[in-house]
Parts: sequence; structure tokens; C-alpha cells
Amino acid sequence: MRIATKATTIGHEDHEGHEAGNPSCSSCPSWLIVFLALVAAVGAQEPDRSKAPALGPPPKLDLPAIQKKVLTNGLPVWIIERHKVPLV
Repeated sequence: MRIATKATTIGHEDHEGHEAGNPSCSSCPSWLIVFLALVAAVGAQEPDRSKAPALGPPPKLDLPAIQKKVLTNGLPVWIIERHKVPLV
């Protein structure tokens, strides 16, 4: 007695000898997908490392104002105020 189930995958036909999850089924396209993925991975072109990549625009550099003071003993002091939290 055969019990019909709805546990079939798209692309699988109900034919003699077919079992759900049987990787040796000749009508199952899963081996073809794996083969094509393997060929695509092996045949991928390596990047050209003979020359350096083109440089992008330089980042914007925003420096705070420098306050230069001289103490009474002659020691020069530079004050650079940054009130933001350091960002990493």
C-alpha cells in the first residue's frame, strides 16, 4: 500500500524508485547546482595585483584652533580644546 504525501520538493516528479532526500535520483537537479557552483568558484578570476588600486579622495581633516600662551617662567604652552567624546 502506498501513502501519498505532500512532502515533495519543487522540480521532483513522482516516479518509480524516487524517495524523498535520495541524492542518487537522476531527475533531481541538486547535483547540477552543486557542480555549477563548484565550477564557478574554481573558474573565478584572481584580482590583478601587479599595480596598486586607484586612490580615492583624501578624508576631510578638521583641526581645532591652537591657542599659544607663554607662562610667566617662559615655558610655551599650546592649548587645543576638543570637547567631543573620542570616536574609534
